[in-house]
Amino acid sequence: MSLRPAGPYLGHLSNRENEYGTQHILVQDNDGRLRHAPFARYQQTFPAELLAEIFLHLLDTASFSTPCHVCHRWREVALSTPRLWSNLDIDLCAARTSKSYVDFQHIWLGRARDAPLSISLVDDWEWAEYFPVFGKPEPDASAISLMQAIGRTSRRWQKITIDFKDRILMEALFSTADRDFPLLEQMSLDSVVDPTTPGAVDSNAPLPVSFVNAPKLYDITTFKYREMLAPWTQITTFWSFSISVRSVYDVLGSATRLVYGFFILTGDGEALDTAPCTLECVHLQSLSFVMLREWDPESIIGPKAQTILPNLKAPALRNLSLRFHPSSGLIHNTSPLLHFLSQSSLRLRSLELSCFPTKPENLYESLKAAPSLVHLELFPFRFGDLDLLFKQLTGDTRFLPKLESIRIYFTSNTGRHAVNESDLARMLSWRWAAAGVAQLHCFHMHKSEYLSLVESSGLEHEEASSVFQRLRDDGMDLRLETQDSVSE
Repeated sequence: MSLRPAGPYLGHLSNRENEYGTQHILVQDNDGRLRHAPFARYQQTFPAELLAEIFLHLLDTASFSTPCHVCHRWREVALSTPRLWSNLDIDLCAARTSKSYVDFQHIWLGRARDAPLSISLVDDWEWAEYFPVFGKPEPDASAISLMQAIGRTSRRWQKITIDFKDRILMEALFSTADRDFPLLEQMSLDSVVDPTTPGAVDSNAPLPVSFVNAPKLYDITTFKYREMLAPWTQITTFWSFSISVRSVYDVLGSATRLVYGFFILTGDGEALDTAPCTLECVHLQSLSFVMLREWDPESIIGPKAQTILPNLKAPALRNLSLRFHPSSGLIHNTSPLLHFLSQSSLRLRSLELSCFPTKPENLYESLKAAPSLVHLELFPFRFGDLDLLFKQLTGDTRFLPKLESIRIYFTSNTGRHAVNESDLARMLSWRWAAAGVAQLHCFHMHKSEYLSLVESSGLEHEEASSVFQRLRDDGMDLRLETQDSVSE
């Protein structure tokens, strides 16, 4: 028997607390007879679907499970909304030591039903410092069963983060995983390998599973790059926090649709097995290279055979970042970088150079080769870098004519720099008002403890200070963080 109101008019309904739960309305049975039935207003006026959508907006908060503790109806709606339970953040250290924790994760996974899953499997570093003292607990049957249960949901993985080094758990995870990942979009492989730990995953071994059958996968992140089977031709975003130049060639050569690439290079720029080939990355828009202490800077932009940039064709590249270690050796020959920046098809808009290990005149020539630059970020390497740069930015309409933003950062790595305030004021004033070049809208110099603004004497100092204030009043985003706060 279904009940439906006899008509659109339900009569007067009271909001008084003592009457709210005892109200009745006139309803009609299937046989046409009319009768009175209890009525709860919120059940009629607030659909469960809308309530579930509201709950989903709590997913990014720490208390998103609160609806389960408000009332019986809210709990029913929450438990019947699989997407509310589709994010699993699992601490594998806790899984090794607490069966109740594992049981709770099984319950959570069951509530997700058939919803696409976002799963994070992480070893908690807070436990790591105690392992040498108490001994690292081996995964028991309950922890292994949890990994196998997660593996069985692999066809519903939408995002997966694997950040652990236990071979037993790794094998348990992929022993039940399907070889197809129809929903997988993002994958993060951040396993940290400890070669002294028995049963640790070999960081140099290929992954024990192929992700070739993942038609939606577009984003891969790796802590230490490992050879993997993936649908490289559809990957658009790639991050690696430890990768060799040989592997960079492999990735750029295979990921032909790559749009964003970030590489922290390790090793010393070892020679390639074969002669370098031209890398055609026609979709690449943003590229970042970070060189660590042991890295030979000439392996990335120098004249050696295994260099990357001279062999890269990226006509769509708009953002380039080159970050060198402060102790890098000096690069005397920057012609490969000049060749790359001066490609006729290149329309670079943003360039970051951090501790670029070359002479000021080479820095100037490198910037001159990129006239399309709109945004420039510098971490100066030598004391004279800025003097020459400010002089070239003043009065020369051919040098960086489209430049609108300059950000300069000073740190303990760059050392202390002294900037003449009169030269700076002259450059800023000219770049703000000169014809034939873009207006410089933004100029920032950061980290006051490593920057001193050398004051001119008497009238020149007053004039420089007046220029800085006038430019701010006219609308320039001007920030000069100096020891004496002359510009604040």
